[in-house]
Amino acid sequence: MMHTSAPVSSAAEDFDRLQARLTPKARASVTKHLDIVSGSAELGFGECWKRLVGMLGRLAPDLVEAAGTSLKFSIVDGKYRRQVYALDDQRKGLIQIYLPDIMAAAQKAGLVGIAEGGTIAVKGDIKTRIPLDVITADTKDIPDCCKPMLGWGRKALRIEIGVAGEEKQVRMIEKLCALAAETWATAPAQPSA
Repeated sequence: MMHTSAPVSSAAEDFDRLQARLTPKARASVTKHLDIVSGSAELGFGECWKRLVGMLGRLAPDLVEAAGTSLKFSIVDGKYRRQVYALDDQRKGLIQIYLPDIMAAAQKAGLVGIAEGGTIAVKGDIKTRIPLDVITADTKDIPDCCKPMLGWGRKALRIEIGVAGEEKQVRMIEKLCALAAETWATAPAQPSA
């Protein structure tokens, strides 16, 4: 079970704020998914999912869309919108988070250790690893929820975490997503795909 040392109210407040902003259709989709995953509450499933969804909604507050078992998070980019995150949960024990490719910046900032074997190590704890892939528009079998992130030659990161992720893994994902948010806060507008 995931144990959080961060205030639970912060994660819960992020999730509540996100739900309040959703369209009725998206809210119904999120509620249905949460009802399903809450059945696995003894594994910490719903807690981890809500925490990640709330955090992504806080970092990309402009538009959240529900698409099947996925959520897409976008920001306003000039007169366009640009998708910056996606979260996909096929209910197979793993949650996949998609974000822009910020690995060089993460390594430069000292957030992650050496990447090997399709994983990154949590800085200062070589035993705690997170499965990670760099994906492009040419990557096979990518879900529809992240395809808009790959237009115009862009790359994205796909991070996987178990439905009851370890606290160190969840914190690393939160730090990587926050680093991504810093990059578009200062970047010039780009056309969306």
